[in-house]
Amino acid sequence: MMNDEIENLTTSETDAQTLLAHLLDGDFFTARNIVTSWKDVLRTTSIASKNEWEDVIYQAEARGYSNVVIVDEWDNPRGYVNVERIRGRPFDEGKIGAIADPFIISASERFPSLASRFSSEYSEGCPLYLVNLGRDKWGIATYADLNRKTGYLYTYALILALEQWIKNTILHDFPPLEGEHSNPEWVDGLKFKDANKLLRDAKAQKECCLSLCYLGQLIRIVNKNKKFEYMKNILPQAVFHHANSIRVRVAHPTKLLVPNSNARSELHSLAQFWEAAEKFVKDYAPGNTKNRNWSRPGY
Repeated sequence: MMNDEIENLTTSETDAQTLLAHLLDGDFFTARNIVTSWKDVLRTTSIASKNEWEDVIYQAEARGYSNVVIVDEWDNPRGYVNVERIRGRPFDEGKIGAIADPFIISASERFPSLASRFSSEYSEGCPLYLVNLGRDKWGIATYADLNRKTGYLYTYALILALEQWIKNTILHDFPPLEGEHSNPEWVDGLKFKDANKLLRDAKAQKECCLSLCYLGQLIRIVNKNKKFEYMKNILPQAVFHHANSIRVRVAHPTKLLVPNSNARSELHSLAQFWEAAEKFVKDYAPGNTKNRNWSRPGY
């Protein structure tokens, strides 16, 4: 989805309510927006001289690239080499990794599918994928490209939609109580210490309890309160299993969505969460609706 399309969507209230659904259905959260574009790809031929190879390795390290693409004389990709495998060693054809099926993906492939593929096809060598737009080379990608800002934006949009849906559902089941500091019944789902802190903070900040709840607490409330049993049947299990740990990585400025130290496992959980959360948001929380008024003190 282009910027002018997004701008047009916000020109009326009716269109604004479908903004998130349009973003999820469009091409914004697809491979085309996380790749290293072909014009920026570091590439060389396998017949390059020793000095040329040393320069390529230097450029790769300076740019933070793990791989160098090998092309033929017509600039068509033949494969790639991992910088670690060729540093300080003579280059030979045996070090070229193939860029062929299944390592060719469409620029329109969506984030959940990408994470699933990166997880199932993961290797320590961090396979390089050629991303094509129709018959044209669009760029290259690895699982590390899910750590781009677009990946964080996608994840955060899903999490915020989930938080809003859970809070609004709690409000529907437990309408605000009269009295400045009445304890809402739903806090019983929290640990005693957490519930007391939440009530104290709400009173001190003249805020409502619900607005101060973070996703982990909301999930615990739903899990522990029998009146919310039906919500557990609506929310996908992948949300309960992975949402809180993923939210911590998204909200923390120095954490990665897919850290190198545990990439395969994190890719698997991310793929499960993205797929389940996107389907849920499309089905149950597609609009750009306003949050309910949670401003009554003590609630």
